[in-house]
Amino acid sequence: MRGKWLWPAPVLLLATGCANAAKPVTASVLDQLTPNIWCDNGDSGYGMDNDRPWHEVTFTLPLVPDPEPVLRDAAARVGFRLEPVDPNPYRVQNAFQDPGHPGLSKLAAHDGARELSVYFARTGVARITCQGGTSHPRNVPPGEVVVLLSVSMPSTLQA
Repeated sequence: MRGKWLWPAPVLLLATGCANAAKPVTASVLDQLTPNIWCDNGDSGYGMDNDRPWHEVTFTLPLVPDPEPVLRDAAARVGFRLEPVDPNPYRVQNAFQDPGHPGLSKLAAHDGARELSVYFARTGVARITCQGGTSHPRNVPPGEVVVLLSVSMPSTLQA
């Protein structure tokens, strides 16, 4: 069932264990859309292996209207000016089983130390990584696009 995104921001903030500075950004972008959310993943940035809070959400949107302008508008409302960039080969290889297919694109923006990346898969199989690192291969549904929205915040070690 497709409908308005129903997770309120406080639920999203607690969804993966502890509050994460990146989650309000993804919540603000998603609140302006009607996504079918598959899962999310993130880190608070206080671990031994990571000092930058990050959060990513994988979801689907209809192919019509074109989701790229919709995501650009939503990101602009929270201070990011998304521009097309070449998809990062490492990220694409880990996120999609068919990284060379023509249905893959990426938008990205930097706002100081904050980063926002949006990957779009229009065909093929998406390998979705959910909280806990579990990877799930799923076909891109007909008439939809799989979107990976990823936000990275400044280091927790910065004053």
